[in-house]
Amino acid sequence: MPLLFLILLLLFHFHGTSAEAPVYTEYMYPTISLSELLYTKSDGTFLQSRNRNFQGQVYKPGTQQTRYYLSILHVPTQTAIWTANRNSPMPDRESRVNLTPLGLTVGYSNGDVLWSTPTLKSNVSALRLLDTGNLMLLDVENNTLWQSFDYPTDTLVTNQSLLEGSYLSSSVASDSDLSQGDYRLDVTPADAVLSWMGSSYWRFSNDLSSVKNQDYPVDALATNDSGLYLLASNGSAVFQILMPTAPFHIVQLGSDGRLKVNSYIAVNSSTSLSNVFVAPRGACDLPLTCGPLGLCSLSASNSSSCSCPPQFVSSVQSSGCTPARESGDDIDEILIPGLPQRFTFQQVEEITGNFRTNIGSGGFGSVYKGELPDKSEVAVKKIEGAGVQGRKEFCTEIAVIGNIHHVNLVRLRGYCAQSSHRLLIYEYMNRSSVDRSLFRLTEKLLSWTERMNVAIGVARGIAYLHSGCRPKILHCDIKPENILLDDEGHVKIADFGLAKLLTPEQSGLFTTMRGTRGYLAPEWIMNAAISDRSDVYSFGMVLLELVRGRKNRGEPASVDGQSKWSTATGGSSVMGEPALRPNMTSVVAMLEGTMEVWEPRVESLGSLRMYGRRKGSSSSNGTIDIEDELKMSKNIGGSNVTSNTTSGWPSFMSENDLSGPR
Repeated sequence: MPLLFLILLLLFHFHGTSAEAPVYTEYMYPTISLSELLYTKSDGTFLQSRNRNFQGQVYKPGTQQTRYYLSILHVPTQTAIWTANRNSPMPDRESRVNLTPLGLTVGYSNGDVLWSTPTLKSNVSALRLLDTGNLMLLDVENNTLWQSFDYPTDTLVTNQSLLEGSYLSSSVASDSDLSQGDYRLDVTPADAVLSWMGSSYWRFSNDLSSVKNQDYPVDALATNDSGLYLLASNGSAVFQILMPTAPFHIVQLGSDGRLKVNSYIAVNSSTSLSNVFVAPRGACDLPLTCGPLGLCSLSASNSSSCSCPPQFVSSVQSSGCTPARESGDDIDEILIPGLPQRFTFQQVEEITGNFRTNIGSGGFGSVYKGELPDKSEVAVKKIEGAGVQGRKEFCTEIAVIGNIHHVNLVRLRGYCAQSSHRLLIYEYMNRSSVDRSLFRLTEKLLSWTERMNVAIGVARGIAYLHSGCRPKILHCDIKPENILLDDEGHVKIADFGLAKLLTPEQSGLFTTMRGTRGYLAPEWIMNAAISDRSDVYSFGMVLLELVRGRKNRGEPASVDGQSKWSTATGGSSVMGEPALRPNMTSVVAMLEGTMEVWEPRVESLGSLRMYGRRKGSSSSNGTIDIEDELKMSKNIGGSNVTSNTTSGWPSFMSENDLSGPR
């Protein structure tokens, strides 16, 4: 009996030893069938690259036991850089990975296939894992039949390219579930774009670290030892984001929607990990920071806080906001998520105390102060004698600003469209518009610090309209009268009745002239296509007025050292040719001091020949025009403003043609 026991023990021992299959180095050859059970001691690793920095694994992320993947891992950090069957995981340890002359497959133990390589043009001779992390199928002549680098999942590594038309997609949860999530990084002929459910929230070209080198179509996104690049078909950089030099970078789209770049000073050392880039940076720049329908706002310390729109409450189940329901109602009110509340005319009368306190008026009608049931103060715009155009602007205002939220855009709290009544209900800004404080229409004038706060706040608001919204929103009427202030220093852009939408496929659009003379870009006057650079021009005029403290025509003003950079920024924004103007993201960076100020080309300011100069006057009578001011402020950062470029825009427009009486 002891002898029989010993024999059985030895048989069991040898059987267990032979069950652990060998780990291959660089190459594997058909036909092979393997499972996680055969590689228990190596944690599922069945193939390693020659330098042992990469492994092919039957990979089980986290502690769960029901999802197994065929993955390539970066060994020092255990990062899965590619996964074959991310949407069809193997259910157990007995599931199989098969290498045959027909290709690579992943499937159940009974032979049913979950994933496979596409049909190949010839038989497979070998499977090879390169030192770059690229997994390849080769034919008998070592020609590449298929490679994992052509089918990226959520990660790119050094020496790998993401071609135009391709994309990275996030994982649901990178620590346990590698199935495809809702975030994508797409490479288009013009850019690389992060999006969630089809809505973009970051662009490579608009990142503050991005530098544009040339105007070629984008062919690929790639990373090397010095940074992240959008490349043309000839291999030259169209856009670039430079980073500290490192021999190896991992670019990964996280399950939270952020694009991160990690660098490794030593490729084979996990201790050398360093995060060198993340986009987007802001806590409120991600679509789901506050969950579905939640509103995100930044505090002075740059920390985020979440709240819900009116008539919505916080929801534990959705981690966001859901419509509030009042008990006792026989009929539930239908609420459209994202849109402001609709009021009856009787409710508006109650809010305004029967239109008791008039706080302003204009060609559109009158504005009254009111108070909502939650005790918050509001400004109610009563549109009178609107006509067809007025009704169109009323609908545009609701459609545009009712769907967007930004700290520098006035919030539309509600509206009334009952019978012939048309009213818009905004948050109340108790210091009224900038023109009253800037042009001595009130006793409380703007200090220099307040002017710069206004400039930066307005620039941020316009930048959000241009780069944070899809489709892009053109305000078309940026002027001091449409910039509101309160006692707490908040700055908000108002009046979106003339706004236009610009889709990603459009570089510009033709439309009837709209806006206010004095702030219209030359392309409006010339009936040329308008674009986001038209808003940049209007902002530049406002910025110059903020610096000078007067309207863009009239009495002289001096230029001191403190305002030189602001004057130069305004000057670069009002170039006659739209292509010479910076985008609003760059303008924000210049005003905040994180980007070198563009040097305005004085000879390209043909449309501003009459700026600050009445007809028949000259500088000899004490008036200083914009060209003189820019020449006085040209030494920005120690360099002179020089250019041989002449403006293609006409310089013969009169003051009345361009600016005219407002």
